[in-house]
Amino acid sequence: MFDDFDDFEPLYFLDFSEELFSKINSFEVNETTIKRVIYCRIYYATFLYVREWLKDNWKYNSTKRDHTQMLNFIRSKGPFNRILNHKIYDNLLMLKSLRHQVDYYIIIPTEEELEGKEWYCESIETAFEIANFIIQSFENCEFNN
Repeated sequence: MFDDFDDFEPLYFLDFSEELFSKINSFEVNETTIKRVIYCRIYYATFLYVREWLKDNWKYNSTKRDHTQMLNFIRSKGPFNRILNHKIYDNLLMLKSLRHQVDYYIIIPTEEELEGKEWYCESIETAFEIANFIIQSFENCEFNN
């Protein structure tokens, strides 16, 4: 089963998403399915990239609760100033929420169904911009650790 399971770079997911998006009209499957896959891969590319960066450079201890724990870690102990840490937190939370929406909702829920939770409507282009902003922030991070 895992014969073809090679080492993996998280940004491969972002490259794959960009290629899918550029060829979205070339597939037999409906466009919504492809868009949902793209949102998911954008989130996971960003999430995995940041997690590995934090583990390697910022003494982050990864656990099975990373999807919440890592965001809180960035907000409170991230490598940037308080404003940028909060912005990265907010952006990662948005990408996570978009991924959650496309994975779990078949239709856009009513306000009653949302029970006060925020519904995000960002485009795929915006999701790419957010992911690239986050990744570039970490790639350009200068620190004394």
